[in-house]
Amino acid sequence: MSRNKENSGTKKLSLSALIADNRVVFAFSLVVAVVFWCFISMSQTTEIEKEFKDIKVSINIDESLPNSNGLEIFGTKEFFVDVTVKGLSYLVNDSSFSAENIIVSASCSNVTAAGTHVLQLVPSLKGAAAGIEIVNISESSIKVYFDERVTKTFALVEDVEELEGYSLEEGLIRENATLNVESLDISGPAQEIAKITSVKAHAVLSEKISSTVQLNAEILFESSSRTLDASMFTIENDQQVTIRIPVVQIGTFKTAVDFIGMPKDYITSGIEYTVNPAEIDLSVVTDIGNNQINDSNEYLIGIINFNQINNTRNRIVLVDSNLTNYTVTIDMSSMQKRWLTVPVDASSVDVPDGVTILSTSVASVQVVGPASSVMGLDGSDAYAVPEFKKSDLTKGIHTVPAKIVLRTLTDSWVYGNYTIEVEVK
Repeated sequence: MSRNKENSGTKKLSLSALIADNRVVFAFSLVVAVVFWCFISMSQTTEIEKEFKDIKVSINIDESLPNSNGLEIFGTKEFFVDVTVKGLSYLVNDSSFSAENIIVSASCSNVTAAGTHVLQLVPSLKGAAAGIEIVNISESSIKVYFDERVTKTFALVEDVEELEGYSLEEGLIRENATLNVESLDISGPAQEIAKITSVKAHAVLSEKISSTVQLNAEILFESSSRTLDASMFTIENDQQVTIRIPVVQIGTFKTAVDFIGMPKDYITSGIEYTVNPAEIDLSVVTDIGNNQINDSNEYLIGIINFNQINNTRNRIVLVDSNLTNYTVTIDMSSMQKRWLTVPVDASSVDVPDGVTILSTSVASVQVVGPASSVMGLDGSDAYAVPEFKKSDLTKGIHTVPAKIVLRTLTDSWVYGNYTIEVEVK
């Protein structure tokens, strides 16, 4: 009985009671803080190594012995190395220390003659680097080529390489390639320049061609035994070298002309004409964008503007690129012609500042077309528009070309050339 009373009077320890006791919480917090401080302190004061990659090597040649001897660096001019440093963690990882604090220098003091020289690398630290040391560098030296720069002119040789996939369309012939540049001024190290036996403009053909092509060329420097390193040389000519490969079509061609200013009604159906000679045997260069053979396989001898065609039996002489004369006959004797005086209307064009249009109309404008279209015309059915060029804008009175516009007719045209008088102040 007395034991039970004794037990009931003893205090029980519990977790809640310990948490409620401020002294226990303080003691626990202190222990945790000490452990955490020890961990942080150890991690920050631990000595570590850290590698910095791609540190650029400094080669000061501007005020060095090679420079005073007229030598400069050719070939590879930039070198990079990896550098490993060692120090306390908090120093090495501090934001104030970076690759900018690492200097790797190459001395040129022993370079006294042209050639390839081995330059020793000397690493050092600057700035916020106290307590940090360099323990390793990926390369202890670099090889640098020094020489005197000379310039020499070389004749350029075209070099066209045919790769798999190249072919020429049937019926065409490839003629000799030509270059837009005959020679190049090449500068570089004297010893390498002396090795050059030829300078080639190199291009490749790798697909089917059906017309003249123009290729951008790569410049190759050849010695008697191999292709030289192009990075050693500088091309002084500031011009892209191109190779033109003419492709020609040989045969007997019907002769034809093209027209500009053709009325809308004739664009689809065309007009009848004859050319003398009607056929010609020749080889035709098929230039891109300047093809002398039309879609009907006819040889185009030239272009005729409709303002050259009157209501008569027109005979117009054209001369082609081979200086051959051709007579083009266009019979428009079934057409009628009417003379008009048409007003000048400059509302649809930009009249330059300081320009006054003096002409109010253009007289004796000849309109050619079917009688049913032109015989009922009057001056209100057409108007004249001035056409300005920069050369017209000098001070004084000038005549400028006039473009005659027919308002409604699509089967008629204006014959001849006309002008409008203007004054530039």
